[in-house]
Amino acid sequence: MQNFLLLDSRDREGTTTQSDCQFSVRQGLFNLVAMELVSFTCPLTIYNVVAGINDKIYINDGTPYTATLTAGNYDYITICTEIDRALDATASALTFTSEYSHITFRITITGSSAFIIAAGATSVYQIIGFDNVTTSSSITQVGGNAINLSVPTYIGINLDCLGTSTISSNQYSNNTFTVFCQDVSSDIFTWNSNAYNTQKVLCTNDNIYNINVRLRTWGNVVPAFNGSDWSMLLKLHYKDDIDNV
Repeated sequence: MQNFLLLDSRDREGTTTQSDCQFSVRQGLFNLVAMELVSFTCPLTIYNVVAGINDKIYINDGTPYTATLTAGNYDYITICTEIDRALDATASALTFTSEYSHITFRITITGSSAFIIAAGATSVYQIIGFDNVTTSSSITQVGGNAINLSVPTYIGINLDCLGTSTISSNQYSNNTFTVFCQDVSSDIFTWNSNAYNTQKVLCTNDNIYNINVRLRTWGNVVPAFNGSDWSMLLKLHYKDDIDNV
C-alpha cells in the first residue's frame, strides 16, 4: 500500500503547463478517503510584470499613447528604469524620469511637460502604487500608494480528485490547498505542514488513475513559472486508516 504520492510538474503529460498539469497514476490508487498536503516547493521565477496582464501605462500629453513594459521580475530600482524606457519608447515628444522614495515607498513620474496617466486594462498601476484612474494633467504624477513588487503571498492548489478546503474572501480564490511562502528572501517558494495546520481533504473519488492540478494566485490569476518546475508531496489516507477523515 502506497503511503505517499509525489507529484513533480516535470512528469506532467502532453502539452499541459506548470500551472495546469495532468498526471497519470498508472498503478492506480484505490480505496482512498483523503489526501493530506505534506510539502510544496517551487522556484521563485514568477514575474511581477506579466505580458498582457499588467504591463501597460497609458499616458496622454494631448495625444494618447500606450507604453508597454517588458515582462520580468523587477525591484524598486529596475522598475523605475523600465518605466522610463517604456514611456520614452512611445511616440510622445515628452521625456520621462521615474524616481522611488525610500521614505514614502512611492514612485514619482515626471515629464518634460504636463501629461495625464489614464485608466486602462492590463495596467501596471497596482504594483507601482498608482490607482487605475485617470489623473489630472501635471508635469509630476505621484503614486498614491506604496509599490508592491513582492512575490505572491500564497499559491492556491486545486486537485480535481479532491474537494475544496479553503474558502477565500475572493470568490475566485477557493482552493483545495493553500500554501504560503515561508521565506521571501530565498529563491525557493517552499511550504511544509510542520509550519502550519494540517491540510487534509476528502477525495471525490476513492479510485484514482488521473490527477489534474491547477495552480493559481489571488483572484484566480495563472502564475507564469517561466519554465521552472514544482513538486509536492501528498500523504494518502485509506478507508482502513485509523486517522482518516
